[in-house]
Amino acid sequence: MTLLPPPEMVRPFDGMSSAGVLAAAGGPAALRWAVKSAGADAVCGLAIPFFGRDSYGEYFTPETAFGLVLGVPLLWEHGQDPQIKSTVLGEVSDAVKLDDEGLWVEVQMRKHHAYVERIKRLLAAGKLSFSSAALAGLWRKEEGGRVADWPLAEVSLTQTPANARATVYRP
Repeated sequence: MTLLPPPEMVRPFDGMSSAGVLAAAGGPAALRWAVKSAGADAVCGLAIPFFGRDSYGEYFTPETAFGLVLGVPLLWEHGQDPQIKSTVLGEVSDAVKLDDEGLWVEVQMRKHHAYVERIKRLLAAGKLSFSSAALAGLWRKEEGGRVADWPLAEVSLTQTPANARATVYRP
């Protein structure tokens, strides 16, 4: 089950229309959304893009089952960083949008973590992307690479995404 924000909460990125963003950026892969309610410690973007294959040859579609999305933890590099480890930096808030491009999320960062300021600097420099992980043993891939089930376990900020279309930004 995926919960969506009411339409009045969502506006095109940078005040441009969807068509304007598509034309300026050269295609649907660049379409980004900002959520009006996002605060200074929010990170928004396309967490799971549809149709484009990732570096593992896998791809998601609108039919992929994600399970519950709200409250999913935000990690740094899937918990693999030797300093930050699996520290939960935030969680997916109530602003989630599922459309033809993929699964869009707003993640509220916990501002009391020592690493948040470092992460904000990397965000401002445009050096981060989203990546996601599913519950081990419960995700399912079909022949041909389509991911059918991806019970979302966490969303990570990463410098090396499996799918370059998994954009992240601060509104």
